[in-house]
Amino acid sequence: MIPSTFAEAVSTPRIDLERAALLYAREIAYPDLQPGPYLEQLDDLAGQARMRLDGDAPAEQAEALGLFLFGAMGFQGNVDAYFDPANSYLNQVLEHRLGIPITLSVVYGAVAARLGLRVYGVGLPGHFIVGIDAGPATAYFDPFHGGIRRSRAECERLVAQATGFTGPFDDRWLLPMTERAILTRMLNNLVGAHSRRQEWPQAIGAAERLQVVDPDEPGHLRDLGLLLGQDHQYRRACEVLEGYVHLSPAPADAALVRRRIVEIKSMLARLN
Repeated sequence: MIPSTFAEAVSTPRIDLERAALLYAREIAYPDLQPGPYLEQLDDLAGQARMRLDGDAPAEQAEALGLFLFGAMGFQGNVDAYFDPANSYLNQVLEHRLGIPITLSVVYGAVAARLGLRVYGVGLPGHFIVGIDAGPATAYFDPFHGGIRRSRAECERLVAQATGFTGPFDDRWLLPMTERAILTRMLNNLVGAHSRRQEWPQAIGAAERLQVVDPDEPGHLRDLGLLLGQDHQYRRACEVLEGYVHLSPAPADAALVRRRIVEIKSMLARLN
Protein backbone atom coordinates (compact mmCIF):
# COMPACT_ATOMS: atom_id res chain seq x y z
CA MET A 1 0.00 0.00 0.00
CA ILE A 2 1.30 3.47 -0.90
CA PRO A 3 1.74 5.61 2.24
CA SER A 4 -0.60 8.58 2.46
CA THR A 5 0.79 10.12 5.66
CA PHE A 6 4.28 10.90 6.89
CA ALA A 7 3.84 8.50 9.81
CA GLU A 8 2.97 5.69 7.39
CA ALA A 9 5.90 6.57 5.14
CA VAL A 10 8.47 6.22 7.93
CA SER A 11 6.94 3.12 9.52
CA THR A 12 8.25 0.83 6.79
CA PRO A 13 11.70 -0.82 6.87
CA ARG A 14 12.58 0.71 3.50
CA ILE A 15 11.62 4.40 3.49
CA ASP A 16 10.76 6.10 0.20
CA LEU A 17 12.72 9.29 0.97
CA GLU A 18 11.17 11.52 -1.70
CA ARG A 19 7.60 10.52 -0.89
CA ALA A 20 8.19 10.97 2.84
CA ALA A 21 9.64 14.45 2.23
CA LEU A 22 6.63 15.42 0.12
CA LEU A 23 4.24 14.09 2.75
CA TYR A 24 5.79 16.13 5.54
CA ALA A 25 5.60 19.17 3.26
CA ARG A 26 1.88 18.56 2.80
CA GLU A 27 1.23 18.07 6.49
CA ILE A 28 3.23 21.08 7.68
CA ALA A 29 2.77 23.78 5.06
CA TYR A 30 1.14 22.75 1.77
CA PRO A 31 -2.18 21.01 2.50
CA ASP A 32 -3.17 20.73 -1.18
CA LEU A 33 0.10 19.09 -2.23
CA GLN A 34 -0.18 15.82 -4.16
CA PRO A 35 3.08 13.81 -4.23
CA GLY A 36 2.35 12.20 -7.62
CA PRO A 37 3.23 15.12 -9.93
CA TYR A 38 6.51 15.75 -8.12
CA LEU A 39 7.51 12.09 -8.24
CA GLU A 40 6.67 12.13 -11.95
CA GLN A 41 8.91 15.17 -12.34
CA LEU A 42 11.78 13.17 -10.86
CA ASP A 43 10.96 10.34 -13.30
CA ASP A 44 11.01 12.85 -16.17
CA LEU A 45 14.37 14.28 -15.06
CA ALA A 46 15.80 10.77 -15.02
CA GLY A 47 14.41 10.09 -18.49
CA GLN A 48 16.06 13.21 -19.87
CA ALA A 49 19.33 12.54 -18.03
CA ARG A 50 19.57 8.98 -19.31
CA MET A 51 20.27 10.24 -22.82
CA ARG A 52 23.09 12.50 -21.61
CA LEU A 53 25.17 10.25 -19.37
CA ASP A 54 28.70 9.93 -20.69
CA GLY A 55 30.83 6.82 -20.36
CA ASP A 56 30.23 3.51 -18.69
CA ALA A 57 31.98 4.17 -15.38
CA PRO A 58 29.62 5.10 -12.50
CA ALA A 59 31.76 8.10 -11.47
CA GLU A 60 31.63 9.49 -15.02
CA GLN A 61 27.88 8.99 -15.14
CA ALA A 62 27.49 10.73 -11.78
CA GLU A 63 29.57 13.66 -13.03
CA ALA A 64 27.45 13.91 -16.17
CA LEU A 65 24.29 13.82 -14.04
CA GLY A 66 25.61 16.78 -12.06
CA LEU A 67 26.22 18.75 -15.24
CA PHE A 68 22.70 17.97 -16.38
CA LEU A 69 20.88 18.86 -13.15
CA PHE A 70 22.96 21.88 -12.15
CA GLY A 71 23.62 23.08 -15.65
CA ALA A 72 20.92 22.32 -18.21
CA MET A 73 18.11 21.97 -15.65
CA GLY A 74 19.14 25.00 -13.60
CA PHE A 75 19.11 23.57 -10.08
CA GLN A 76 21.31 25.63 -7.78
CA GLY A 77 22.08 26.46 -4.19
CA ASN A 78 19.96 29.26 -2.76
CA VAL A 79 22.84 31.44 -1.60
CA ASP A 80 20.74 34.61 -1.39
CA ALA A 81 18.04 33.13 0.88
CA TYR A 82 19.78 30.14 2.45
CA PHE A 83 17.53 30.05 5.53
CA ASP A 84 14.25 30.31 3.65
CA PRO A 85 12.06 27.39 4.82
CA ALA A 86 11.15 26.70 1.18
CA ASN A 87 14.65 25.29 0.74
CA SER A 88 13.69 22.38 3.01
CA TYR A 89 10.47 21.48 1.19
CA LEU A 90 11.09 19.13 -1.74
CA ASN A 91 8.07 20.40 -3.69
CA GLN A 92 9.42 23.95 -3.54
CA VAL A 93 12.92 22.85 -4.53
CA LEU A 94 11.53 21.08 -7.58
CA GLU A 95 9.32 24.03 -8.53
CA HIS A 96 11.90 26.79 -8.11
CA ARG A 97 15.11 24.79 -8.71
CA LEU A 98 16.61 26.30 -5.53
CA GLY A 99 17.65 24.51 -2.37
CA ILE A 100 20.18 23.90 0.35
CA PRO A 101 22.81 21.12 0.28
CA ILE A 102 20.61 18.37 1.71
CA THR A 103 17.53 18.95 -0.48
CA LEU A 104 19.59 19.34 -3.63
CA SER A 105 21.32 16.10 -2.66
CA VAL A 106 17.93 14.41 -2.27
CA VAL A 107 16.99 15.51 -5.80
CA TYR A 108 20.33 14.31 -7.14
CA GLY A 109 20.04 10.98 -5.32
CA ALA A 110 16.44 10.45 -6.44
CA VAL A 111 17.34 10.95 -10.10
CA ALA A 112 20.51 8.88 -9.76
CA ALA A 113 18.61 5.98 -8.22
CA ARG A 114 16.17 6.00 -11.16
CA LEU A 115 19.21 5.64 -13.43
CA GLY A 116 20.58 2.69 -11.48
CA LEU A 117 23.44 4.60 -9.86
CA ARG A 118 24.30 3.60 -6.29
CA VAL A 119 24.30 7.04 -4.74
CA TYR A 120 23.90 7.77 -1.03
CA GLY A 121 23.74 10.81 1.22
CA VAL A 122 26.82 11.95 3.16
CA GLY A 123 26.10 14.16 6.15
CA LEU A 124 29.29 16.09 6.73
CA PRO A 125 29.13 18.44 9.73
CA GLY A 126 27.70 21.69 8.37
CA HIS A 127 27.37 20.49 4.79
CA PHE A 128 25.68 17.69 2.86
CA ILE A 129 27.02 15.93 -0.22
CA VAL A 130 26.52 12.61 -1.99
CA GLY A 131 28.75 9.62 -2.42
CA ILE A 132 28.67 6.98 -5.12
CA ASP A 133 30.00 3.46 -5.06
CA ALA A 134 32.37 3.72 -8.02
CA GLY A 135 34.08 0.36 -7.89
CA PRO A 136 37.33 0.21 -5.90
CA ALA A 137 36.89 3.76 -4.56
CA THR A 138 34.09 6.08 -3.54
CA ALA A 139 33.50 9.32 -5.44
CA TYR A 140 31.92 12.35 -3.76
CA PHE A 141 29.87 15.09 -5.40
CA ASP A 142 28.64 18.44 -4.06
CA PRO A 143 25.15 19.32 -5.37
CA PHE A 144 25.06 22.71 -3.62
CA HIS A 145 28.14 23.79 -5.56
CA GLY A 146 27.00 22.69 -9.00
CA GLY A 147 27.50 18.95 -8.53
CA ILE A 148 31.29 19.18 -8.70
CA ARG A 149 33.41 16.24 -7.63
CA ARG A 150 35.07 16.51 -4.21
CA SER A 151 38.21 14.81 -2.95
CA ARG A 152 38.56 13.74 0.67
CA ALA A 153 40.82 16.74 1.30
CA GLU A 154 38.14 19.03 -0.11
CA CYS A 155 35.58 17.41 2.18
CA GLU A 156 37.84 18.31 5.10
CA ARG A 157 37.94 21.93 3.92
CA LEU A 158 34.15 22.00 3.54
CA VAL A 159 33.75 20.96 7.17
CA ALA A 160 36.25 23.57 8.34
CA GLN A 161 34.57 26.32 6.30
CA ALA A 162 31.07 25.40 7.45
CA THR A 163 31.77 24.84 11.15
CA GLY A 164 35.16 26.32 11.99
CA PHE A 165 36.30 22.85 13.12
CA THR A 166 40.09 22.51 13.03
CA GLY A 167 40.56 19.06 14.54
CA PRO A 168 41.27 15.79 12.72
CA PHE A 169 38.77 14.75 10.09
CA ASP A 170 36.62 11.78 11.16
CA ASP A 171 36.24 9.29 8.32
CA ARG A 172 32.91 8.19 9.79
CA TRP A 173 31.51 11.49 8.49
CA LEU A 174 31.79 10.00 5.00
CA LEU A 175 29.66 6.95 5.75
CA PRO A 176 26.25 6.61 4.07
CA MET A 177 23.32 8.14 5.94
CA THR A 178 20.07 6.23 6.23
CA GLU A 179 16.85 7.68 4.85
CA ARG A 180 15.61 8.10 8.42
CA ALA A 181 18.70 10.09 9.39
CA ILE A 182 18.36 12.28 6.28
CA LEU A 183 14.72 13.06 7.10
CA THR A 184 15.74 13.89 10.68
CA ARG A 185 18.34 16.34 9.42
CA MET A 186 15.88 17.91 6.95
CA LEU A 187 13.26 18.39 9.66
CA ASN A 188 15.82 19.84 12.07
CA ASN A 189 16.71 22.37 9.38
CA LEU A 190 13.02 23.15 8.96
CA VAL A 191 12.48 23.73 12.69
CA GLY A 192 15.35 26.21 12.62
CA ALA A 193 14.20 27.96 9.45
CA HIS A 194 10.63 28.48 10.66
CA SER A 195 11.80 29.47 14.14
CA ARG A 196 13.98 32.23 12.70
CA ARG A 197 10.82 33.69 11.19
CA GLN A 198 8.80 33.03 14.36
CA GLU A 199 6.48 30.84 12.31
CA TRP A 200 5.63 28.73 15.33
CA PRO A 201 2.83 26.51 13.92
CA GLN A 202 5.09 25.32 11.09
CA ALA A 203 8.07 24.89 13.44
CA ILE A 204 5.83 22.85 15.76
CA GLY A 205 4.67 20.73 12.81
CA ALA A 206 8.27 19.93 11.92
CA ALA A 207 9.12 19.15 15.56
CA GLU A 208 6.15 16.79 15.83
CA ARG A 209 7.36 14.90 12.79
CA LEU A 210 10.85 14.69 14.25
CA GLN A 211 9.32 12.71 17.09
CA VAL A 212 7.71 10.39 14.54
CA VAL A 213 10.83 9.73 12.49
CA ASP A 214 13.30 9.73 15.41
CA PRO A 215 11.31 8.67 18.50
CA ASP A 216 14.32 7.58 20.54
CA GLU A 217 15.76 11.11 20.80
CA PRO A 218 14.23 12.81 23.88
CA GLY A 219 15.59 16.19 22.81
CA HIS A 220 12.84 16.39 20.19
CA LEU A 221 10.26 16.32 23.01
CA ARG A 222 12.03 19.19 24.78
CA ASP A 223 12.21 21.25 21.59
CA LEU A 224 8.52 20.65 20.89
CA GLY A 225 7.60 21.84 24.37
CA LEU A 226 9.67 25.01 24.01
CA LEU A 227 8.10 25.75 20.63
CA LEU A 228 4.61 25.23 22.03
CA GLY A 229 5.42 27.78 24.70
CA GLN A 230 6.49 30.26 22.03
CA ASP A 231 3.13 29.70 20.32
CA HIS A 232 1.29 30.40 23.61
CA GLN A 233 0.01 26.83 23.81
CA TYR A 234 0.88 26.86 27.50
CA ARG A 235 -1.03 23.83 28.78
CA ARG A 236 0.31 21.51 26.13
CA ALA A 237 3.80 23.02 26.51
CA CYS A 238 3.78 22.15 30.22
CA GLU A 239 2.60 18.62 29.55
CA VAL A 240 5.29 18.04 26.93
CA LEU A 241 8.12 19.57 28.97
CA GLU A 242 7.11 17.67 32.11
CA GLY A 243 7.04 14.51 29.99
CA TYR A 244 10.58 15.28 28.84
CA VAL A 245 11.85 15.73 32.40
CA HIS A 246 10.13 12.50 33.45
CA LEU A 247 11.60 10.65 30.47
CA SER A 248 15.08 12.04 31.14
CA PRO A 249 15.13 12.76 34.88
CA ALA A 250 18.72 14.02 34.88
CA PRO A 251 19.34 15.70 31.52
CA ALA A 252 22.06 18.32 31.23
CA ASP A 253 19.44 20.98 30.60
CA ALA A 254 17.09 19.93 33.42
CA ALA A 255 17.42 23.21 35.34
CA LEU A 256 16.63 25.27 32.22
CA VAL A 257 13.61 23.13 31.34
CA ARG A 258 12.22 23.18 34.89
CA ARG A 259 12.63 26.97 34.99
CA ARG A 260 10.73 27.24 31.73
CA ILE A 261 7.93 25.05 33.14
CA VAL A 262 7.63 27.40 36.13
CA GLU A 263 7.50 30.42 33.79
CA ILE A 264 4.79 28.83 31.62
CA LYS A 265 2.72 27.84 34.66
CA SER A 266 2.98 31.43 35.89
CA MET A 267 1.65 32.63 32.54
CA LEU A 268 -1.20 30.13 32.78
CA ALA A 269 -2.09 31.35 36.27
CA ARG A 270 -2.36 34.92 35.01
CA LEU A 271 -4.75 33.78 32.28
CA ASN A 272 -7.11 32.01 34.69
